Amino acid sequence: MTIFISVLIFMGLADSAYLFWQHRKFNQTGRKMVCPIGDECSVVIESKYGKTFGFNNDLIGILYYIFIGALWLSILLNTDLSMWFWRIIIVSVFGSFVFTNYLLYAQFFIIKKMCFWCLTISFINYALFFSFLWPIL
Repeated sequence: MTIFISVLIFMGLADSAYLFWQHRKFNQTGRKMVCPIGDECSVVIESKYGKTFGFNNDLIGILYYIFIGALWLSILLNTDLSMWFWRIIIVSVFGSFVFTNYLLYAQFFIIKKMCFWCLTISFINYALFFSFLWPIL
């Protein structure tokens, strides 16, 4: 399970970073965002749901995965604060799960467009949620 969680965190960081890079290129040059399921990525990312508290969700994703990754690494190294870090991860992963559901609702029912990269991140967040909370449930 340790390797699985580590891979999920890395995949989430990579996906968020790629989305951030694509979004930046789109804003700078107007270059279409690569979206394997159609051309809807830019519509979703540029919608009012693409930002939270004035920050782009792709940037928030990068920071989230770096944060979770640092806490996870500290737990794996068995630091003195591992129990506190474990609790922070549980709260963070639960918050991410709730936020992911909100963004999925926005994509499916409000914007009515899908972004492949956003859906991939949603899948990763679901997998992290169940991986971390499975022992508790």
